[in-house]
Amino acid sequence: MRADIWIERASALEQFDGKGLSASQVASLANLDEVTVKRYANKFGFDFGGAATPFNGDEKYQRKISLIAKCASDGMTRQETADYMGISIASVTSISLLNSIEFIHAWAKKAASDPRIDAMIAMYRSGKTLAEVGSLYGVTRERVRQIISKHANMTAKDGGKSVRAQRNRVSRDARRDKKSFDKYGCSYEQYRGLVRMGFESQKDGSRTKNTTPTGAYKSQRKNAISRGIEWKITLWEWWGVWDDSGKWDQRGRGKKGYVMCRYGDDGAYEIGNVYIATAIHNSSFQPKNPYRKDHPEHQGVIAIRRRTLSANRKPRKRKHFDLPVGVTRSNAKFQAQISYDGRNRHIGIFSTVEEASAAYEAKRAEIDARYGVSA
Repeated sequence: MRADIWIERASALEQFDGKGLSASQVASLANLDEVTVKRYANKFGFDFGGAATPFNGDEKYQRKISLIAKCASDGMTRQETADYMGISIASVTSISLLNSIEFIHAWAKKAASDPRIDAMIAMYRSGKTLAEVGSLYGVTRERVRQIISKHANMTAKDGGKSVRAQRNRVSRDARRDKKSFDKYGCSYEQYRGLVRMGFESQKDGSRTKNTTPTGAYKSQRKNAISRGIEWKITLWEWWGVWDDSGKWDQRGRGKKGYVMCRYGDDGAYEIGNVYIATAIHNSSFQPKNPYRKDHPEHQGVIAIRRRTLSANRKPRKRKHFDLPVGVTRSNAKFQAQISYDGRNRHIGIFSTVEEASAAYEAKRAEIDARYGVSA
């Protein structure tokens, strides 16, 4: 019995101590049975008319108490003790309660000698469901739950489907990590960390898709392969070089930008043959870099670069394609305008197309003369 229940009942019975009441009268007043009252009187020394210690001086009764205590210590149940001593189980129970003798429960003793219970616990712990275990022994799933709860203090989190789910998660994570290591050289969580970093930088507008860690890696790898340069560096190795340099936020091809270079601009992109330096260094001092102005292939590379940029630039769709250059419709009239110094300049509104076109040509000639552009 729990200690708090013992204390609570003892406090309730203490008020009757030494009042000259018998155990039977106290039991009636406290709404308890007489055996319980006698047991508390014996344990806590309450005086309930001398009834708490019956037959205390009876040698035969004392021998009976000793024998019952020995049977209990030997692991016998109350029924086995009663059969052994030739008395009723009620007498064994009464004496054991009065003298605080603890007996092993019959179900616990049976469980200790039943190998099926250990097997049930082991199967459930390994991932078998309650229904699957019960079908093997011809019992219900609820009975299996009662057995493993009583003998192993196991809950649904300790076995069955929970164990299967956890095992499947571990297996799935292992497969996912292997795939990620093969492709990116890092775990899946590390790869997702780089992706999340890219998303955050796009949200705050500091980077575009092609300049995020994953986007920049793919772009540089594609560019290297198109130039016939061998690529032997994984995403995680590539990112490690950038991260160690502390120059990731300054990556770019501008005057102050940093790029990944190869030693002597030779060999493959691989660990041990790459470093981070400025774009000016890469295009000025690398002897084999075609972006260096005195490289024999420099003009061809620049031309290809310009064609690529032009191809990527979206063409402007001209409205009013049936009108001369520099002329657009403006309600029922015609507007003349010209663009220079990065801005559109309004020339005027005219009644006819010819007048608007003539105004544009005149303005065009004036601007060409101003900037020294010959026809």
